[in-house]
Amino acid sequence: MTLNSGRLKVAILMMQRDETSLLPVFLGYHESLFGSSSLHVFDNGSTDPSVIAELKASEGRGVRVFWDHATAKDFEEKGHLFASYIQHLDRVDPHDFYLPMDCDEFIACLAGDGVSLDRAEIDRALMPFRGCASTLRISHKYWANPLHRNHYRIITWSPKCFFATEACESLDHGYHHGVSRHSSPDQITPIVYYELHYKTYLLHRRLSEAKLAPFLTDYSRRSLREFLARKYHNHHCAEDLLMSKYDYLSLFSRDQYPINNPLFLRKLQELGLDDQLLFEPVPAVGMGPWLVWLKFRRNLVGLQATVQELLEDCRGLLVRTARRLFGSL
Repeated sequence: MTLNSGRLKVAILMMQRDETSLLPVFLGYHESLFGSSSLHVFDNGSTDPSVIAELKASEGRGVRVFWDHATAKDFEEKGHLFASYIQHLDRVDPHDFYLPMDCDEFIACLAGDGVSLDRAEIDRALMPFRGCASTLRISHKYWANPLHRNHYRIITWSPKCFFATEACESLDHGYHHGVSRHSSPDQITPIVYYELHYKTYLLHRRLSEAKLAPFLTDYSRRSLREFLARKYHNHHCAEDLLMSKYDYLSLFSRDQYPINNPLFLRKLQELGLDDQLLFEPVPAVGMGPWLVWLKFRRNLVGLQATVQELLEDCRGLLVRTARRLFGSL
């Protein structure tokens, strides 16, 4: 898809690996806004056949896909990689704006009394910052509730940043701390993101395991706790894997996601994008009885895990004691 529906030339930069559910939605949404050639996707070693097929199909539409950044080091240094690539585009194919994003983030803007997903409105929101020398920041994010459709809460801490032409000096791993080539202070823009930070329980676990794959081979509770204590890259993924399904879904009461707005999901439906895999399926028995059952199962599994760890500790103690005793003979 080639699109030139606005005056501004925008580059969307994104790195992903095996985002089976999110990748088609991310591509379809942003292609509809900015055109296929505005998307620059860095694949970090995907192995899922559906993801590879999706990326190859997007190349046929004009999306720029880069296949040669497949290592854990590439993932750790993606901030540096993106900053270098933005500087390269500034030299050979200048854009008005460069937005580094994650696969679960979707651009929109503040307009009037609400949020707009319209390209012309996004252009108007960006226009005052064209050629700006500062590091630019989004206003905030709308975190989606994976249990209750169309429910969101506003997140303002650690806002993402982006750049206008010839402003990018450096960028961190999570795109939160960008440094401009100039000494101008950061500027907050009317740009906002819808973020599907939390997925279904099974998908969230699978993605957390994938993000920990460069650092861990043992996903036992003991190993996850040790990794979490190190506070290394993606340590929050270890915390996610330590959560039971009940603990995870209990995070998503409607009260904690007070904004009820169908705009984003309605847009996905208009584009023919499948969002069913992004939300937790609720059994026919209803949410209340389901959560009661999940809590009971959590307690039972937790007790079993505790007993198993105690047995392993006792076994290890016996082995070490035997080695000392027989080693001294």
